[in-house]
Amino acid sequence: MSYTKIEQISLRDMIETLMKNKKLILLSIAIFLIIALAYTFLFSKQNVNVTTEVTVKQVEGAESSFSIEPLLNAVIVPSYNASNVQYPDVVTRPQSVDKAPSLDTLTKKFSNELIDDTQLIESIRNISPSYSQVTGASLKSMVTIDIVPDSDMLTIKVSASTKEDATKLATLVNKNFQSYIEKQNFDTINNKLVSIKNQLEFNIGFLETKISRLQKEMDTVDKTVVYQSSLVEPNPAYIMYVQNLSSNKIALNNAQSQYEEIKKVEQKLPQIVKETGLTAKFKEPVIEASSSLYRYLLKNLILAGLVGLVLGGFLAFLREYWQNTKGAEN
Repeated sequence: MSYTKIEQISLRDMIETLMKNKKLILLSIAIFLIIALAYTFLFSKQNVNVTTEVTVKQVEGAESSFSIEPLLNAVIVPSYNASNVQYPDVVTRPQSVDKAPSLDTLTKKFSNELIDDTQLIESIRNISPSYSQVTGASLKSMVTIDIVPDSDMLTIKVSASTKEDATKLATLVNKNFQSYIEKQNFDTINNKLVSIKNQLEFNIGFLETKISRLQKEMDTVDKTVVYQSSLVEPNPAYIMYVQNLSSNKIALNNAQSQYEEIKKVEQKLPQIVKETGLTAKFKEPVIEASSSLYRYLLKNLILAGLVGLVLGGFLAFLREYWQNTKGAEN
């Protein structure tokens, strides 16, 4: 009968094997630590984040030095009536139903325009050589816009590899957002002004035509009437023409005055859009050097150390086994 010899390895034997081959294990760990260091610094870059808080509000015309809201809301709209009854001088324009865009809509539109802004992309490419190949798609990954829940605030965060680049990038994006807000205001107010100008031009032409017609009709109406008692009194029909003519001349004068005011406002529009409508107030940007590189390095070193330890231990046991089996064969 043959018996198979079963060798039992105790914990003490394992520890002795590891201690005996400690140089091999330490060498294995050192090699992997060096590889981890080289990989981290050659292929990983530190990110610097610059975060700006922006408060976006709708400011009414009363806060503007030009106060254009009364001009936008009161327009001469004479009602036409063929029977020549009294014409109203002014009809108050209904309050504008235009609502300020929500922050969500605003940020989405801005993000879409941001990546298509060739002028901005060209400016970013001039920040540093590392940005020379920036495109709209890559810019989208460098800029993050978030809405602060239950508030009128949003955060604009930009990321770059150095503090200087991140600061320059944040400045460009913030200026671009400010210009975007001013453009929204300009378009909104300008559209209102164009609409009112068109209405006033129509009103002025309409009133001038009607006044001319009234004057011609008045020439055919007697100013006075003579009753059988030889009493001379003003002709009621003529008085009605006088009243209508006076009312429409006042309306024409008001329309022309408003038209001139609109033209003055158009000249001041670039300044008005900075004070009326949407406003964006920026807080001082917060610069924070991301510690991701150091965390990434630490994680790589820990993983490299563990891999080196396991591999070194495996080689130590393999070496011990080789030596023992080789001695047994001899």
